Amino acid sequence: MALSNWDTLAFDKNGNPTNGIFQSGNMVVEIYKNWLYVHDAKAWEENCCFVHDTIMEVQHCSIIYKPFHIIAKRGRQSSILCVIWTCNYDKEGDDKYDFMIGCGVYGYRGDDWVGVETKTFIDLKNFARKVIAEELNGHDIVTFPDKPLRFNQGDAFFANVCDTEIPATEINSISKPLLDKILEG
Repeated sequence: MALSNWDTLAFDKNGNPTNGIFQSGNMVVEIYKNWLYVHDAKAWEENCCFVHDTIMEVQHCSIIYKPFHIIAKRGRQSSILCVIWTCNYDKEGDDKYDFMIGCGVYGYRGDDWVGVETKTFIDLKNFARKVIAEELNGHDIVTFPDKPLRFNQGDAFFANVCDTEIPATEINSISKPLLDKILEG
């Protein structure tokens, strides 16, 4: 299964791990392998190049689509690094930001499973800090996790099918993808 080759690390504005899916209303941006999919059932049309509700694939960009501000770039480990946010205003007129910061990486180095490597996480933090400084006037609005969690995308697929928690571990606490373990016997 091709998803088992890919690893994800994603977190919200408070530094809490997420499943790599960022939702606003009925719309979703998701980290898939090493790109992003944007899902919007209302905008999707038959006979387009995507399956139902997927309207866009993002490889690298700086775009605004409805509530989403998406800035993404390529990085080490054949990765996509992304900073995605929405901005709403409260009754007092203050900005209320919601974020997902993350990466989708190729999880192997040669024949060895490595998952998201520390250097890639450092690159992600530096990229996110730069985006926040440039796009949001340096607002100190994101907490970066001290011990970020990562997960294998294939394992997340099986967890969803089996209705169980996604097995996530800290960077450098590497566990081979479930499919590799099954195939090894």
